[in-house]
Amino acid sequence: MPLKNAILIPARGGSKGIFRKNLQFLGNGETLLSNSIKVARDAARRIEGDVYVSSEDSEILDSAVYHAAQIHRRPEELASDEARTIDTVVHFLEQVECENVIVLQCTSPLTMPNHIIEAVSMLREFHSIVSVCDAHGGWQCGGYDWSKVNKGQQGMPQYDLNYRQRRQDMHPKYRENGAFYINTRKRILQHHSLINNKVGLYQMSKYESFEIDSLEDLEHIQWLFHGRIMGNRK
Repeated sequence: MPLKNAILIPARGGSKGIFRKNLQFLGNGETLLSNSIKVARDAARRIEGDVYVSSEDSEILDSAVYHAAQIHRRPEELASDEARTIDTVVHFLEQVECENVIVLQCTSPLTMPNHIIEAVSMLREFHSIVSVCDAHGGWQCGGYDWSKVNKGQQGMPQYDLNYRQRRQDMHPKYRENGAFYINTRKRILQHHSLINNKVGLYQMSKYESFEIDSLEDLEHIQWLFHGRIMGNRK
């Protein structure tokens, strides 16, 4: 009988922005990887699931085993800077039989087990699920998008300069926060896409949606976790 839910954590050894990013410590005694495994295992116990870590890196795979996760050794070509997550997921699903797959990203350390559990329950209504947050305010300051011309300082508006809507008049917008994606094994292999067909949006708060993409992000989350720990000791 195939596995009901596979929680897959992609964790390659390399990283453009932060050296050995997935093995960096968060400030709570956990690395990005071990923190994600802990969250995934807590969720898996309540959704008939199992946890897998996909990597080409021996140290990461050893850490996965140490923290009681299953391992998926991916080929080197699926661990380059140009490699796409979907290709790793397809490679995994070609080897592991399951009904649904939850792709959980290490770079979203404030994802909680209840987020995964609640999102999986949405599969009763939707074909695939993507985690999102409000696209305005907080770290997503303002509400008007610009791009830079030829990577210089000249700006190119992504809206009509003659029609600037008030913030309160804008339609609600949401952005993918990169925390997780959920779909059936069958649909991912059929469409070669993490999300497709009737897509459900699982909304997380902007705080919970914090994503580590740079050294500055890592330092911020280390400061945040350190503050939590010190606060609990008072």
